[in-house]
Amino acid sequence: MENWGAITFRENALLLYSGLSSRATMQRVAEVVAHELVHQWFGNLVTMKWWDDLWLNESFATYMAYKSLDNFWPEWNVWTDYLTYAVFGAMSLDGLKSTRAIHAKVLNPDEIDELFDEIAYEKGGSILRMIDEYLEFKKYREGLRLYIHKYQYANAQANDLWESLQLASNKPIKEIMKRFIMQKGFPLVNVKRDKNTILMRQKRFFYLDYKDHNKWIVPLIAKFSGNSYEPLLLNKNHHERRMTKSPFLYLNSDYSSFFITKYDQYHLDLLGKHSKKLNELEIIGLVHDLFSLTVSNQFSVEEALSFIDGFLKEEKRVEVLQYLIGRLAGIYLLTRQDRIKRLIVTFSDIAIIITGLEPKNGEDINVTHLRTISLSSLSSFDEEKIVSFISGKFKTYLQSKKLHPDLRGVIYSGVVWKDDKNFEVIRKLFEESTIQEEKAKLLMALGNSKNPKLVERALNYGLSEKVRFSDFFYLIAATSRNRYGIETNYEWFKKNWNTIKKRVGGHSTVLFRRMLKMIIPTGAIKNVDDAESFLRKHKISGSIR
Repeated sequence: MENWGAITFRENALLLYSGLSSRATMQRVAEVVAHELVHQWFGNLVTMKWWDDLWLNESFATYMAYKSLDNFWPEWNVWTDYLTYAVFGAMSLDGLKSTRAIHAKVLNPDEIDELFDEIAYEKGGSILRMIDEYLEFKKYREGLRLYIHKYQYANAQANDLWESLQLASNKPIKEIMKRFIMQKGFPLVNVKRDKNTILMRQKRFFYLDYKDHNKWIVPLIAKFSGNSYEPLLLNKNHHERRMTKSPFLYLNSDYSSFFITKYDQYHLDLLGKHSKKLNELEIIGLVHDLFSLTVSNQFSVEEALSFIDGFLKEEKRVEVLQYLIGRLAGIYLLTRQDRIKRLIVTFSDIAIIITGLEPKNGEDINVTHLRTISLSSLSSFDEEKIVSFISGKFKTYLQSKKLHPDLRGVIYSGVVWKDDKNFEVIRKLFEESTIQEEKAKLLMALGNSKNPKLVERALNYGLSEKVRFSDFFYLIAATSRNRYGIETNYEWFKKNWNTIKKRVGGHSTVLFRRMLKMIIPTGAIKNVDDAESFLRKHKISGSIR
């Protein structure tokens, strides 16, 4: 919490333990500390006039924290993480009919609590990143300095910020931001070849079949080859330009602007053939857009998988592999298609060749992350070599209490997955541990059983006095990704609704909304009508728009 002069933290968002804390925790702690420090300028030195501009606090803290991390640890390459966590996370909510505008009217206390969501944090931060890239950092920084100097020790509104940025840059910031802040949703830009002309048309992106007439002024930087860029401002329903002799067109360089691109087959094939000329942000963004279009029924799963299988099967960039494995695993959880499983195993095998099974001193932190997700994926498909490695590591740990910090989470989860007998062993370790980071890993492991009865037992345990309710989220996160537990998870949640409602104080907290977001989409995938009926009947203030 960003109190002025007395910043407070949960233990596992501040404390690192030598020999126990993983590098993932180190990175998370750095991000949280940076986030709260940014609030000393955005939130404390300059404070929003009213709750409708909450995003002025949280968006800046979200985005500027990552700029801080990038400044101190450029080798972390944090922008791929920001893209997958913040930008894509915001789009997943903002593509729904039930989304809200960043600027929202606030008339009662329940509405205030509801504002602490992906729109205020992640979408707002993504819009700030878009303007930063559009203006270039010197002009952006100059505008921020004007804003802070003018409104220090006072209150400000969003328009005050736009005026400062516009004054510093002489660009139409107020008009651009008015559309992105005051309107719901975000653009889908269609790219089509028509003889010697490139046609670009925009409309609002929806996951479901729905239409409205929102339009945006979209700043973007088009990439035409390895080193050829062109800034554009799409301020009409359609835009045309003559084709160049460039080998490909990527419309959103560094995926810096907040929109999804739908390429026609001509442009998509060119991007696939020249995928090595796209950087990590761009290829990850391209795959994200393909699957977003798949979910919205504008592209088939088979077409998306064929693109990946055809053009990316020899991909070796660490951040790209990490995203591909994670995204495909999420889709497999819902579809159980063998083709997706084969791709996950293929990419994970490539990843393990790159990372090795054992962590190395001084290795790239993204190599560490890739190893973890690859081991987890291969373990979940019972790959013999990986299962043997995990079992051996755990046996050694029980004897010597020595286990590398970056392996602990995946080892704990892997042994519960392999053998029901390890459930009680992990539960005992959880109760004996006094370190919150360790307890979180052990708690998540309890939700990783193939046995639905043990999944239910883990969830019941999560509501016991042995587990702090603020840590219960770790169990929900694990069971919501467990293909043998998602339906049990959903039924258990319905059965324990009143207990959970009481524990959150009867209203929709951030924790409660995140639990809903994890449980419902996976657990109710085969019974959507039941979920809709249940949520209508059991409303909780602030959770359903």
